[in-house]
Amino acid sequence: MCLSLGEWHRAEQAVERAESRLGTSGDVVVLQAQLASARGRPADARRLLRAVVGGELTPIRSTALTAAWLLEALLAERADRRPAATEALLNALRTAAPTGATRPFFDAGVEVHGMLAALRGRAGHLEPVLDTVLAGIAHVLQWQGVAAAGVPLGTTTAPTGGWLTERELVVLRDLPSMMTLGEIAAAQGISLNTVKTHVRSMYAKLGAGTRREAIGIARGLGLL
Repeated sequence: MCLSLGEWHRAEQAVERAESRLGTSGDVVVLQAQLASARGRPADARRLLRAVVGGELTPIRSTALTAAWLLEALLAERADRRPAATEALLNALRTAAPTGATRPFFDAGVEVHGMLAALRGRAGHLEPVLDTVLAGIAHVLQWQGVAAAGVPLGTTTAPTGGWLTERELVVLRDLPSMMTLGEIAAAQGISLNTVKTHVRSMYAKLGAGTRREAIGIARGLGLL
């Protein structure tokens, strides 16, 4: 939570408290790696993760091992090591399969959400686990959007992309068409600059870098 809020000092204090109670355990090392990655030190994060994903340190919680593989996947993706990133994602799904715990996947952030959505159809026998994870992510994001909008709980049951605005969802649904952004703007009766603003906002929220990626992620999350 501290990392998601950019509270570096408090995050460091939390890791220190965990280390004082648990020693150099796999759980603590994963926390240290997450902190190093958030502070822009990928080499340190990879070095710390090596002991966990390599089996030298076994975390007490299975979710910590899942989180380790997800961070490994993210670091590999950022280093343009796509096969390693895919393998790490599959290992995360494999680790989560026995318990069905999806929280580490949500906590991993939008970049990992996009990577998971892009993995759909390529996870082999882990495809059902991936489907459960993506459904869980969509569900949490939906209720976050419902809560932020002040809608009473229980009034919405299907994934609606509540963290996207209504106008962003309208633009999103036109992206799979062959229309240019200018044509989308004309069809919706809004300016091209407005469409571009909505698209940039959607890309940031979905963790996408291109139109194709945005469509793939949105389909993976059940928004299209």
